[in-house]
Amino acid sequence: MTFQQHTFMKTSHIITIFMPAIIMIMIIWLTFFVDNYFSLSLYKFGLYPLSFKGLTGVLTMPLIHGDIGHIINNSVPLIILITFLFNFYTPHFKQIFFLIWITSGLWTWMFARPSYHIGASGLIYGLAAFIFFAGIIIKEKKHIALSLLVVFLYGSIVWGMFPINFMQSWEGHLSGFLSGMTFAYFYRKELKEKYLPPDPYPEEEDDDDDDPYWKTGADENP
Repeated sequence: MTFQQHTFMKTSHIITIFMPAIIMIMIIWLTFFVDNYFSLSLYKFGLYPLSFKGLTGVLTMPLIHGDIGHIINNSVPLIILITFLFNFYTPHFKQIFFLIWITSGLWTWMFARPSYHIGASGLIYGLAAFIFFAGIIIKEKKHIALSLLVVFLYGSIVWGMFPINFMQSWEGHLSGFLSGMTFAYFYRKELKEKYLPPDPYPEEEDDDDDDPYWKTGADENP
């Protein structure tokens, strides 16, 4: 294999690892630039609780951001957490990702205060919660290490789930966190079966009943 071929394969592998995150980031940044360039005021298509029109925000909320600071703050954790989910929970990636997306949005729509809720922070909270609790449930070294890494990187976001800063959608944060935790618990059996390595030293069943020694009563005196 030539150096060029090796470099190409390595680059392709790296791109594959980050592909879902790259696609998501491209979509939200494209939405942001189109919104600002054409002055579309897309926040009106965000989530507005208990409003039939605002129900579309369940789908659009994570794609719409208010300003450059908002989208930058969400982009980095999205890249990291989507990449974690995609590479450590590959068979469950699509269903978990979209279940958290939809469920966190629906719960926000159901109980949040009457205001437009936009941004991908609810999705971020959901991904972080799922990865953390899934690792704790699986109890396997690699996944537990990933859970601890998520705590190290984003443990402080827990404060965003409380009504401290009303400029943020704390309801969306809380809904995202609860949805991630819920699906980690809901899929607990599948997660253990899929990601927990088999016991290298399984306990041997007690087969005394099959031992002819016990069947014949060989311990009795003649």
